[in-house]
Amino acid sequence: MKKWLSLTVMTCILLGAAYLAIATEQGRKSVQSLENVQLALQDVEQRIAKYGATDELLQKRAAYVEALAQLNEQAGVSAPVETVAPAAPVAAAEAVVIPDPVKDNAYYAAQRTGNENDAMVNYYRMLWDRYESGADLTPAEKQDLYDSGMLDEGRYEEGGAIDAAGGPDGFGYRYVDNTGGDTATFAWIDIVGAPGAVELVDIRNADDTDDTLTLSFNFPFYGVNRTTVYPSANGAIGMAPTASLNFSNSCTLPNTDVAFSTGAIFPFWDDQHTQTGGLGGVYASDSGSVWYKDEGDRVIIQWDSVGRFSGAAGYAYSYQAILYSDGKIKFQYLDLARTAANLPSATIAIQQGSTAPNNNFLIYSCNTLGNAAQDTIQNRAVWFYTSPFAVNDFSTSAVVAPVSPYRVEAGAAFNVVARFRNAGTATQSSPVKYTFNGGPVVSENTASLAQFATEDHDFTGTETAPSVPGSYSLTFYSDLLTDTDRSNDTLRVNVIVYEGRCCYNNGNSCLDTTAAYCTTVAGLFDTTKTCAANPCPIILNGGDLCADAVALNVGQQVNGSLVGSTPETGLPACGSGYNSTSNGRWYTVVGTGNTMTANMCDAGTNYDSEVFVFCGSCAGLTCIGGDDDGCTSPAPEAASIFSWCSVSGTTYYVLATSFSTTGNAGSYSLFISDNGTTCANPIDCNPTGRCCYLDVNGDPQCVDNLSAECAALGGTWNDALSCATTPCEIGRCCYLLGGAGACEDNTLLECNALAGTWTDAADCATTPCAVGRCCYLDNGVAACADVIQLECTFLGGTWVDALDCATTPCEIGRCCYDDNGTTLCTDNTVLECNALAGSWNDALDCATSACPVILQGADLCANAVLVTVGQSVAGTLAGSTPETGIPTCGSGYSTTSNGVWYTVVGTGNTMTASMCDPITNYDSELFVFCGSCDGLVCVGGDDDGCILRHRLHGHVVLRRWQ
Repeated sequence: MKKWLSLTVMTCILLGAAYLAIATEQGRKSVQSLENVQLALQDVEQRIAKYGATDELLQKRAAYVEALAQLNEQAGVSAPVETVAPAAPVAAAEAVVIPDPVKDNAYYAAQRTGNENDAMVNYYRMLWDRYESGADLTPAEKQDLYDSGMLDEGRYEEGGAIDAAGGPDGFGYRYVDNTGGDTATFAWIDIVGAPGAVELVDIRNADDTDDTLTLSFNFPFYGVNRTTVYPSANGAIGMAPTASLNFSNSCTLPNTDVAFSTGAIFPFWDDQHTQTGGLGGVYASDSGSVWYKDEGDRVIIQWDSVGRFSGAAGYAYSYQAILYSDGKIKFQYLDLARTAANLPSATIAIQQGSTAPNNNFLIYSCNTLGNAAQDTIQNRAVWFYTSPFAVNDFSTSAVVAPVSPYRVEAGAAFNVVARFRNAGTATQSSPVKYTFNGGPVVSENTASLAQFATEDHDFTGTETAPSVPGSYSLTFYSDLLTDTDRSNDTLRVNVIVYEGRCCYNNGNSCLDTTAAYCTTVAGLFDTTKTCAANPCPIILNGGDLCADAVALNVGQQVNGSLVGSTPETGLPACGSGYNSTSNGRWYTVVGTGNTMTANMCDAGTNYDSEVFVFCGSCAGLTCIGGDDDGCTSPAPEAASIFSWCSVSGTTYYVLATSFSTTGNAGSYSLFISDNGTTCANPIDCNPTGRCCYLDVNGDPQCVDNLSAECAALGGTWNDALSCATTPCEIGRCCYLLGGAGACEDNTLLECNALAGTWTDAADCATTPCAVGRCCYLDNGVAACADVIQLECTFLGGTWVDALDCATTPCEIGRCCYDDNGTTLCTDNTVLECNALAGSWNDALDCATSACPVILQGADLCANAVLVTVGQSVAGTLAGSTPETGIPTCGSGYSTTSNGVWYTVVGTGNTMTASMCDPITNYDSELFVFCGSCDGLVCVGGDDDGCILRHRLHGHVVLRRWQ
């Protein structure tokens, strides 16, 4: 409905009612009605002169002319009649159901004069004029405009909620903001560098400081006229100076800081610093500042692009506090630009002081958690003002249920509970009402409440959320008939009927909402989950090492990656399928005493995973259990899940790992949950066991203790044994005493201290230490002795326990060695031959098998060394290089192995190149070529056959198979 036509219709209706009054009351009321219509017509004429002849003004003027003509006719006065064509019907906007108009004191005062209808016209005209001039309207006044039809209800719906209002506190302060857009108005006044504006330089470069601001007027604050205030770097205005201002804001008021003890105003109290402001970096030219401008009847204090004290630069908090000479306070918030990791966490409030009875306060917003909740106050205006206490005044102060942020599942039943407050001085009960989604009005009564007492009124029955997701209006209001302050009666919230969980901001933010809204924040939407039951997983890699494990809470879900992690080592066997060579990520969680679960079944796990749970310490982990591929639904890439009975207060180590090394670049999702039920028989994470150790005198001892305690004693620990039932074992210890073999029955640790060899199933009496043949060198000469193994090792000999010197002397064989380039041969023991750096063969002797001549082949074909038929030569591959560019020749030929080259001239007979002599001590290959080194032709080759014959002469290459 057009607002001027609405006023016309309302006027006509009211004038029609006035006509009935004229029929019974001649005289005064008739004259007053005529005067009111004449005044209204005069007002329209003035508007036409000012704004031009718009269709709305012309229609309004015609309606007033017609109404005036009717009144003149009734009074016997003739007047000209102006005819106006009927206006086209206007579609009605969808109305929010408000059962009774909420009236201001001005309306009730006019009603008591007996001029109800005329007063109503004037009242609506007054509201409209104030609205058009940009003046602030209370929620009740704005609602009256909606009820009159002059302000389109659709415009109200754009705001989504009625302007938030709060208070009064014990002194009478209230607040109202511009959430809905019509009550308070946001009108930023940039004073930085403006004529008459002054920078508070004492705040510019210092932390936690304030500056003195002398006002040109008296500023009444909680009943005290102030002429001096003290703005601070931390977004607070104290009523007293201080050398060091409290930087840590609090949600618990009143605050007892010296600067706030006699009063404080908190436009944005948080730990801030001007030099971390701006977007150009710390100490950059665009860093923040604090300014003020005194305009005689108000002072504007502006924090411009200030930042948080801690963290990197990249903040731009810009806000204002405006103090008026009549005591009103206005906060405005232009910008809260910030980095994702450093969030606003400010207190927005006022307080009278810190000592009773002057300890009243009123909080608009407080957020010490540092999340994104206060981002929404950008472009916000908040007024704080006082009003005297009325005798009859009931208010609606809060919505208790549904719980903020008022989100319910489609079709779900929910309780409806609101908090009502008796703000008046008279003890009494009040009717309280609500309506949901345009439905019927539900009306009940509170108990009798004294002044400032509240009641969380739980309305009978429940409401059912609509089946279609979206935003639905829920309106509460008190309806005390004698209420003289209707501005605090109504509270309206939007109830969001959600479809599922929306995870956004890298999983740091979770919202139960609609799919459409989730798209607007670039979130991940899931209709099967809610934020309460399934919080959004955040990106949080576990530690690469057990010692660096990352702590998780029960109910927390995290996403991570194995990229950059390293293989696990030294872990005890745990569960089935455990792969100790795969990479892993470590987390910890504290036991609850209930059955807990480590779950990797989410689709975020994209590889063949394993999960294991340990307790104890990283230096001595105890296996609780583990799983490989236990997920059944869903089961992405064979994901894993493991549940265990936990001990309350015990720290558990959770390892998210992979079945094989192919998963070492995979991503995973890990969810830690608790079924809420106490469990029985948990695994003991601190078991006692038998500890065998040596005391300070080297004597063996046994004690039952913890693993870590035993390790501190340097002992050996076994959790399956105890000293009472299984004392430390005694066994045979074979050791050296003065270089000679000795035997003693003792414990393993004692034997280790003697550097002996210990056998727990033997003893010296029945099973003495084994004696065998020891072949060794005595001053370079071969010798033989029957001794124990340790004694032979001490002599540097070779020991065989099944032989003795008498029946099997040390073996003699052929030893070929080099003596200054000459190959010599001698028959001796292997130790003597090794001392000569020779090649020894126990099956040969010098008399029957002469040593081959040492003749090293060439590394390259072009440098091949000539040998003659019947010649036997020895050489080595040491220092040779891999062969390249050689044609394939024979089977098994390796082109990457090293080789040496010889050449021989053919005889026309079958020739053989043989490497079968035992001096060849590696897995060899042999090949024969002819032609030239630039164009070799394969004659043939062999691998492990130890024979090759061919009638052609050619080049011979000796190769090593690798």
